[in-house]
Amino acid sequence: MNNEKPLSSDEALILLSKRYPELTVLTDCVNSEEYEKERLVFNRKFDFRPAAIILVTKTEQVQTIVELANNATFDLTVKSGGHDHEGECSATDSWQINFREMNSVLPTLDGIKIEKDYKIKKEQDGLRVTIGPGARFNQIKPVLDEHNLGIPHGTCKTVGIAGYTMGGGWGPWTRKYGMACEYLVGATIVLGDGQCLQLTENDTDTNKQQLLWALRGGGGLSYGIVTELIFKPFVLPFIAFSFTIDAHRFFPGVDTVTIIEFWEDIVKEGKNPSLIGTNLKIEAQHVQTNEDRTPDAELKCSMNGYFGGTFLELVEAIIAWSRLLNKNNQLEAEKLTSWIKDKANKAITVISHILPEGETLTPEILRDNWPFNWDTTHDLNLDPDCPAPHKLTSRLANPEWDDTSRKALVRSLQSPLLPTFDEGNNNGEQFKFQTFITLGAIAGNFYESHDDSTDRVSSAFPYKKQLFTVQYQAWWNQPTRVENECDECEECDETGGIEEKRVNRKFSNRVQDWIETCRDFDIPHTGGAFISFKDASIPTERYFSQNYQDLIDVKVDHSEDPKILFKSRKTIL
Repeated sequence: MNNEKPLSSDEALILLSKRYPELTVLTDCVNSEEYEKERLVFNRKFDFRPAAIILVTKTEQVQTIVELANNATFDLTVKSGGHDHEGECSATDSWQINFREMNSVLPTLDGIKIEKDYKIKKEQDGLRVTIGPGARFNQIKPVLDEHNLGIPHGTCKTVGIAGYTMGGGWGPWTRKYGMACEYLVGATIVLGDGQCLQLTENDTDTNKQQLLWALRGGGGLSYGIVTELIFKPFVLPFIAFSFTIDAHRFFPGVDTVTIIEFWEDIVKEGKNPSLIGTNLKIEAQHVQTNEDRTPDAELKCSMNGYFGGTFLELVEAIIAWSRLLNKNNQLEAEKLTSWIKDKANKAITVISHILPEGETLTPEILRDNWPFNWDTTHDLNLDPDCPAPHKLTSRLANPEWDDTSRKALVRSLQSPLLPTFDEGNNNGEQFKFQTFITLGAIAGNFYESHDDSTDRVSSAFPYKKQLFTVQYQAWWNQPTRVENECDECEECDETGGIEEKRVNRKFSNRVQDWIETCRDFDIPHTGGAFISFKDASIPTERYFSQNYQDLIDVKVDHSEDPKILFKSRKTIL
């Protein structure tokens, strides 16, 4: 394929179809419902029309596409789950390598497939799970749950495994098990010249070692196209619960700075080892002027968490945490327990997920003692996630984070750019926007004791010593019902009907302006940015911190991509 004249997209498609006549290629030149569906990305702020969407089924097809791209005029994009917040998994007029069909999940023990319904009871060195890059969490979890296995996954059902892992992979398991990238022990990767490499944690070849290191948290696409990922899974906790505490209802009258401090105390290293993972969501609020911002604001807050332990241990933990919020002794110690019981049904939801064989929990019995809102299921739930326009930005809390940081954070969540309830209320239809932050705990058991030097291959995730992520989010024009063919969330399928968007152009620019002010807001003892919460306006170096130059070196020295085919706005080059 050394033609002197570069191939056009159409010429290259003809060559590709001759090589792989069975390959499904969707194009924009015909009225195709499948093309219209597949071209969409999760962030509906972006509306791309690729020249071709290629539903690859094997690595050899990806190699051929890369070889053609080296002698052609089109750009390459790669889509696994489509959740890139800047839409970088697609582009108009590009060839999109779409991994929808490469979604297999294969758990093995010592290289042998684990039989159906066989439960793994204890950790074993030979446990592995091989996953296709197009697999989403709602496809991965049922297979792993069947064998009592897990990997550190995220919370949204339809996120794809490849981009999530290469971006680091924060989720509800992070305190106990670390980022998802820490469990990536092998991969199949297609380099810029079309060659395919098998990477493993036992490689002695420096080239392969560096590539695997970069894939473990160094961002997606930069170093090659990954067509298979191999993880070392862990055995699921014996018993697990998820819970939500509406802090503003549980302790009304407590300012948000105090609630943040309370949450921080819970997630500190060395504390609450049974708290597998947690985040704190805080809603933003309208104020008339910037001068009206106050660190004493009482904003709506909810703490979400996953707990590995018995129900009694969870109750005891909630009581202990409540004492932290009672620091001003609003309640006498002997009255605290009865007060918690009284508030629990209104402010706390608990879900039982994993139980010993043969045991069940009866919500009615539990309510007699602790009136929590109860539900039961057999696995850690994933959140429904509907596609919608949105904008994110992020930073991380450094170890020096203190009360000045908390107060500045709370002030950043108050803005005249945000609409009031009255402005957003039009003929009884409340304007559908959401503006909030989530603080995602990093500090915990895993990174407290983890030593990169003991790993066969360390990870490129640069924020192991940071306390938590700070993710600002603005969502608007969110659907209330979604079309039947929507694959993004099961709840939408159940409603049927036609997509109804709450469109309000009056506010979409303002909430995005708010995000931009938050990006530059002066919050002491914060820094960096998390690539999975992508904001294209943040310099790439900030995402990768001390690993930035080393990742550039991997790209230049080991990706075999002199033409920089593997490129988007936030790749390493």
